[in-house]
Amino acid sequence: MSEKWRDYMGRPAATIFDECDEYQLRALMSAYPFPLTQRVATVAASFIQWLGTNCGRCFLHEAGRIAKTLDGKRDAWLAAWAIDNARHAGMNGGVRYIEAALAPSDHWEHGHLIRLPDLTAQDHEAVEHVVLWLGMPEGQAFIAECEREITDRLDGERRARMADWKRANAKPVNKRDEWR
Repeated sequence: MSEKWRDYMGRPAATIFDECDEYQLRALMSAYPFPLTQRVATVAASFIQWLGTNCGRCFLHEAGRIAKTLDGKRDAWLAAWAIDNARHAGMNGGVRYIEAALAPSDHWEHGHLIRLPDLTAQDHEAVEHVVLWLGMPEGQAFIAECEREITDRLDGERRARMADWKRANAKPVNKRDEWR
């Protein structure tokens, strides 16, 4: 997901409503109430990258399920985010999804968050805008393309592993080859 996001964000746009903005995120961010800074871009990119993790994939699945029960309303994704992002003492070590998604690497030790990241209202707002976008048809198209790419890559890796295994476990053609 992060490569697709990097490609998308790297495209030049004449205006925020540029017609080549196939995913419409730039248009959605025009309603962002704070200045668009490098921090906002980093938060959005980190969140998109986090969506490729096990927890992120669970969120995508749960949000899709909730959206179906609410007749596909895009606010359903915000509802799913509010539910999944809540702090639960006995789940995920009591870490909220946003904390896990945005914590720098030095806040982690052996897979556990040892220090909570310093998050601002702007960080929360940026993630909520991305979540809102994910519920839109353009965000769904982005997710579908990423999932296809992930499937293609995994299939390629699986084929390569199978070819390696077959080479390593090839049976000798005749008895004479066994003694070499």
